[in-house]
Amino acid sequence: MKTRDKTSTHNPARREFLRGTMAAGAGAALLAAAPGIAEATPATISPEPEEKKAYRLTPHIAAYYKTAAM
Repeated sequence: MKTRDKTSTHNPARREFLRGTMAAGAGAALLAAAPGIAEATPATISPEPEEKKAYRLTPHIAAYYKTAAM
């Protein structure tokens, strides 16, 4: 079994990153568990008429057909 060399450099930024992610996760869990604190109001969206999704022959499609018909 290999033992670690005590003279190797230690990177404290890695632990700070992990602490930050844990704190962010805890904050998100707190907001999710507390109903009514950050409640979003539903947006009123007026229904727009849906466009037909049928096939349309557009100029660029017609140009492709001309080049593919060789």
